[in-house]
Amino acid sequence: MQVKGKKAAIIGLGSIGTRIAEILAGIGMEVIYWSRKSRNDKFEYKELREIFKTADFIFPTFSVNEETKKIITAQLINLMKSTSSIVSIIGTNIFNTDLIFDKIKNNELYGFAFEEANSNLNNL
Repeated sequence: MQVKGKKAAIIGLGSIGTRIAEILAGIGMEVIYWSRKSRNDKFEYKELREIFKTADFIFPTFSVNEETKKIITAQLINLMKSTSSIVSIIGTNIFNTDLIFDKIKNNELYGFAFEEANSNLNNL
């Protein structure tokens, strides 16, 4: 898949999210973001619903805690295009992984890439 010209969304524009956004912009992707606190004029701020409706790739990069575990809801995941993917560097415990994998199996979502030290996702 050619990623140049695709829309990448960063959720959580701290230092890691900002660096990922810079790299993605450097390879020709359009970068949008949502962040609770941070703002950056280099990239376009969007509300979460708009991000999930329009992004081709979604990169959650926020710190995981009890409050932020609730940011990515099933309702947001259900807004995603069938050609979209989630790329998570913060694990899987913030997602309804059953919903995501069902959507992938039914061709309602393109992909899900994640980094997980102790994965409990045995039925992939």
